[in-house]
Amino acid sequence: MNCNVMHFAHARNITVANTTIKNCSASHALILDALKDSTVSDVTFKDDVADPSLHPGDTRFANEAVHIDAATGNDAAPGAEPFDNTNSQNVTVTVARSTTS
Repeated sequence: MNCNVMHFAHARNITVANTTIKNCSASHALILDALKDSTVSDVTFKDDVADPSLHPGDTRFANEAVHIDAATGNDAAPGAEPFDNTNSQNVTVTVARSTTS
């Protein structure tokens, strides 16, 4: 099953810290759409699973752990309504790591 794990949109002062996100399947583990003054720190993305049906024959890791975008439309930022072209501003990501068992 493909699904995003955490999604924040049109918000400010969001902090995701000291967290482990596990077993994300062919999706984004953390989506930040149209955020302002927000921080991601000391987050571990563990045991993510690529979906081979999305990229047949490609054995590389196919997930995006952190996705930062503007609220531009359903293709780029599904779930980030209203689609008013609000940009993300002053979003900091530090000490994020991806591991497998």
